[in-house]
Amino acid sequence: MLADKEARVTINGSIAYSSQKPWIMSATVKDNIIFQSNFDDNKFNKAIYHASLEQDMKILPFGVETEIGEKGINISGGQKARIGLARAIYADRDIYLLDDILSAVDVHVGEFLMQ
Repeated sequence: MLADKEARVTINGSIAYSSQKPWIMSATVKDNIIFQSNFDDNKFNKAIYHASLEQDMKILPFGVETEIGEKGINISGGQKARIGLARAIYADRDIYLLDDILSAVDVHVGEFLMQ
């Protein structure tokens, strides 16, 4: 890049971001995924599936209605990462920025997520 030229970034579309250390609020799993959006059952189930959270919802005491403690204290690092990913999927954007989402999940879940 030349010093006398102005650098520009152009984005054509909407963006969803899934952080390596996702922000988790003290609320239900469902609320952490839909994050102030209108609830859409089909979109929600798609997000749960593609983020590989179906088994987790079966073992959590109240499934998607399970309350998550402050900063996700009562869930694992992998569950936090996948809830963050489900939030991005649920947002249904054009562009997805995924910041090392595989760092907190095991090999089998990582393979599923990459498919």
